[in-house]
Amino acid sequence: MKNLTIDVETLEPVMAVENWEEKVGWSTNVVKLSGNEYLVGWHGVLKDDRSYRNGLAIVDKGGDILAVSNYLLAPKGLKESYGDCPLVIFGNGLVKYKEDLIWVGGISDYCMGIFATNLEKALEKLKWIK
Repeated sequence: MKNLTIDVETLEPVMAVENWEEKVGWSTNVVKLSGNEYLVGWHGVLKDDRSYRNGLAIVDKGGDILAVSNYLLAPKGLKESYGDCPLVIFGNGLVKYKEDLIWVGGISDYCMGIFATNLEKALEKLKWIK
């Protein structure tokens, strides 16, 4: 990085869409877990209903995915169906607080959601690929 910019020619995809997804991407900041492990939230947009769903991944310093979960947050009820962008839960930030993981995000562009769970329980949902 020079002058706090990233050369676009150096960017490489690290997640591919599944056949049922329109797109996937990062959606949160990183939370450092160890010397070379960082927890990040990611999202996928489903083709059939355009809903946004969220999962977690562990990446290394180089941005390579070490572990990934299936979707952990998904729209389920009226609160996620209402708003300018229905069926959307979009993670905006992760916070590690004591033994908990707190995930803050927008819900359907009309309110904010705060989701909390035990960090170890969340990490149990990830599948190691490296």
